[in-house]
Amino acid sequence: MIFSDPSLTLADAARFFDPSQPSRSLAMYHKILIAIEDPSVDHAPFRQGIDLAEKLGASVMLLHVLFPGEGNAPMPPGDDLFFVPAFLPDDALLQRYHEAWQSYIDENLKQLKVLADVAAERQIPAEWSQNHGSPGKVICQLAHTWDADLVVVGHRRQSTLSELFMGSVSNYVLHHCPCAVLVTQEVSEEANPSEPVANP
Repeated sequence: MIFSDPSLTLADAARFFDPSQPSRSLAMYHKILIAIEDPSVDHAPFRQGIDLAEKLGASVMLLHVLFPGEGNAPMPPGDDLFFVPAFLPDDALLQRYHEAWQSYIDENLKQLKVLADVAAERQIPAEWSQNHGSPGKVICQLAHTWDADLVVVGHRRQSTLSELFMGSVSNYVLHHCPCAVLVTQEVSEEANPSEPVANP
């Protein structure tokens, strides 16, 4: 995990991982934005963001960003990173694509609401938003407009080629977000989780 907040010391950051230690500094987090990569999957940012919100008495905003290259999103007809089709897709293909994309939007929104209900069951005030755009930029924009105190975002290990073309959403958020950021990652049993890090 990586925790970044210029206003806190390393000791304060460590209290995220041992909330039994009292800290007036952590009490200032009232609004936590949780970036959800795939609403249908129970993953680290949601679990840890909800746990923090419950312990700190904070409200949450669940955000899912839609963009053509994500997860199981439908691909446009003939669309490929290294291939330009020699033909234009006909109206029927485009219609099927638009229908598939709308179905994808609706299903993800449905799952996002399910996660909000999970938060509500734990007495955590929860909102949700599903926006289109570049994930890193959308996360930072909503953090600003919603006036978030903390953003929780996941980091998925990618190949060097993926990092080259797609970049890292978590890295972008760490460098551009207007508030504190907590980066989470699923770690294998063999791997050693990284230490929490706070900016000096």
